[in-house]
Amino acid sequence: MGCVATERLEAAHRLLRKAASDLAAARTLARDPDQADEPIGFHGHQTVEKSVKAVLRCLDVDFHPTHDIDSLLREVAQQDMPIPDLVLSARWIDDWDMTICYEEAKTILDRMQAIDLATAALAWAQEVVSTTADEPAQAAYSDTLPLPAGWDRMLDGRPMPDIVAEIRRARDSR
Repeated sequence: MGCVATERLEAAHRLLRKAASDLAAARTLARDPDQADEPIGFHGHQTVEKSVKAVLRCLDVDFHPTHDIDSLLREVAQQDMPIPDLVLSARWIDDWDMTICYEEAKTILDRMQAIDLATAALAWAQEVVSTTADEPAQAAYSDTLPLPAGWDRMLDGRPMPDIVAEIRRARDSR
């Protein structure tokens, strides 16, 4: 099961870019021994949250505006989408959600565990988003072609699977 509609795909990719940025921030901060755990845990949590939301957006699941990883993962599970064990164990990172910006941490952060979890969540979400039932549309999106919505469909709605190959051939012949 993959992401099909262009709007969902664009929203999922937007969330994945933001999640990747949060992961980069967490990694950078984690290397500094003088850095407090709160920002590292926060960016780790944000990576996981945005990754799971990208999967939900891709699956066209409406979700409540929440930072609760557990409830987001339950939404994914209801779609019969396989979730890696490491990502399923992500509930502990909820201790590092938005409230950590204003409160003291209740636990000590295992920085490597947080980075590993965030990395696994992002990789899983990227895989789900990239695995689509509509390969030509996905291939064109990943090439960042500026094409309008519905470009890959014929007037009667059937897919035009050859158009991506034609575009690539034309590009390669330049």
